[in-house]
Amino acid sequence: MGGLGKTTLAKKVYNDPDVNHHFQCHALVYVSQVYTIRELLMGIANNIMRETDHMRSMGENQLGNEVRKYLDEKRYLIVLDDVWSIQVWNGLCLYLPESIGSRVLITTRNEQIALDAYAKLYRLRPLGEKESWELFLKKTFPNGSRSTISQVVCPVELEDVGKKITGKCKGLPLAIVVSGGLLSRKEKTPSSWEKILRSMEWHLSQGPESCMGILALSYRDLPYFLKSCFLYCGVFPEDCEIKASKLIRMWVAEGFVQARGEETVEEGVGEDYLEELIHRSMIQVVKRKWDGRVKSCRMHDLLRDLAISKAKDSKFFEVRGNIFAYPFNPRRLIAHDSQNISQHLSNCHRLRSLICSIHIPQENFWSCLRSAKLLTVLDLTLTVDRGLKRPEMKYPKEIGEFIHLKYFRFLGPRRTRFPWSIGRLINLETLDLRHNLYLDIPFSIWKLQQLRHLHLGARTIFRMQIRDQRCFSSHLGIDKMTNLQTLYVEQHGWVMRRGLLKLTQLRKLYIYGQSMRSNISYELIFPSNLVELILNYCDLKQDPMLTLGKLPNLRALKLINNAYIGRKITCSSGAFSRLEFLGLKGMTYLEELIVEESALPSLKTLQIYSCYRMEKLLHQLQKLKSLQQVKLEDMNHSLIEEIKNTKGEEFDKIRLITSIT
Repeated sequence: MGGLGKTTLAKKVYNDPDVNHHFQCHALVYVSQVYTIRELLMGIANNIMRETDHMRSMGENQLGNEVRKYLDEKRYLIVLDDVWSIQVWNGLCLYLPESIGSRVLITTRNEQIALDAYAKLYRLRPLGEKESWELFLKKTFPNGSRSTISQVVCPVELEDVGKKITGKCKGLPLAIVVSGGLLSRKEKTPSSWEKILRSMEWHLSQGPESCMGILALSYRDLPYFLKSCFLYCGVFPEDCEIKASKLIRMWVAEGFVQARGEETVEEGVGEDYLEELIHRSMIQVVKRKWDGRVKSCRMHDLLRDLAISKAKDSKFFEVRGNIFAYPFNPRRLIAHDSQNISQHLSNCHRLRSLICSIHIPQENFWSCLRSAKLLTVLDLTLTVDRGLKRPEMKYPKEIGEFIHLKYFRFLGPRRTRFPWSIGRLINLETLDLRHNLYLDIPFSIWKLQQLRHLHLGARTIFRMQIRDQRCFSSHLGIDKMTNLQTLYVEQHGWVMRRGLLKLTQLRKLYIYGQSMRSNISYELIFPSNLVELILNYCDLKQDPMLTLGKLPNLRALKLINNAYIGRKITCSSGAFSRLEFLGLKGMTYLEELIVEESALPSLKTLQIYSCYRMEKLLHQLQKLKSLQQVKLEDMNHSLIEEIKNTKGEEFDKIRLITSIT
């Protein structure tokens, strides 16, 4: 049965600090009904290992052997959530070694799967009357008065009708929290709650599925502007972890989110919409960012079923598989793993959004898509046969005809070449090419001055119009992109020096240095408005903290995979006045973090992973007066012993906020 809380319980176990401490590595993978063993292995690998380009190109057997080799002789915990077929376990168990003390936790609606996997069975039951009432009150009165630490007090005049509403949920936690989320937004009066009860009774009278009836009531109660946002979440695959920034940018491109005064659309109104859906338990948070904002979310499969059903009734979007049974002309088309979509696109004159994954080559795909002149969202994933040694994708000039495009995300083969006509996409606000390994992009890209979010691939060549000429050394017009708020770009001299100073709206900058590892020493010069900065594989030889510490608005800094290859980093006195999050990961040369007096006065979270040469840290942590959380993972044994065993009351306080895995 769906909605019993299987995933919630599994995640509670998975995230428990004692469980994390007990196991050396752990992974949580959402399975769903549509899966491949390779995708599940990649999900496990992403949790336990450092992902590489080589890993992404591996087939199932090679990837599985890498996972097995890594897990061998380690005590691990693997959670497989929402398993629908025993074939999942049969396919994965080949790559999960029988290490002593390791565990695999499976959630499923089918008891036979657990029996076939020889698992110890734990059957979830519906909540009892007392448990249901407590959960209902906690959700309905999140900030209400409490008679004890755990017990929320319900006004006497609402208790009778409240218990009737809870009773209709029949002990299903999902139905209870959705009902509570609905009532938390209503007036706390008997007449208001009785109206909800009558509506609930009507919905339940329409069929035997009590949970779906309650979910439908909650959907009907959504404000009009949230209904479209909720339905749009149904375009993502079942059990998909949805990146919040991607979701909000797609909402904006579709016109669901409107600006509010001078507030930035995505970061203001769009995030408020998402938080409202979360508060109503229509969407679930998976991860939050360093500042508490939602990083990723997911949709319970019952709520996704509801979204798809309502979308179909209202012709909001169409979901298609491999076979098109009849002609159609949708406004939004979702075609995951579709193999014959091209022949059906020529009639899609009303198409506004296309989200699809197709195998190439498909004949006439672009020429057929040309009829969709009003396309505003294009999210395209192209797959190729793994046997091809150097698969390449060349975009045709027709891409420039979609002048209404606002959101364009592309994931394709190893090498992708874009035509000059990409410069005609003058309304584009988001261009996401970050997961493409080799990109060949013309200078005309700098004409896209409405861009707010530009994510380029790991190895990008900017192509001049003169045939076969390449350029790495100039910013080529990026200083005209004054609306840019987010930029993912490869390390070049113009990036690290003055090339970005005119980008006064830039808030997040991600620089990676895969192709520019050289003996050049850069004087780092970044715009003062930066809020978040990530440096990855940059191989900087001079301590970057001396410069970065002067950025007045910087609140989050991550140095990853030898962004700096020196032995010490020093946070000077008075530096990083607003920094709240500092992350150091894979800095294999780093031996020491030095914090001078009055440095990092606002730092709340410090994360250090896989910095093997660091042996001392505790006395530096003592200087950070605002520190609330320290996370250490895969660190030197001497450093761990220092944290655990150094005596003193001031060090006891640090140990209370430190987690070690």
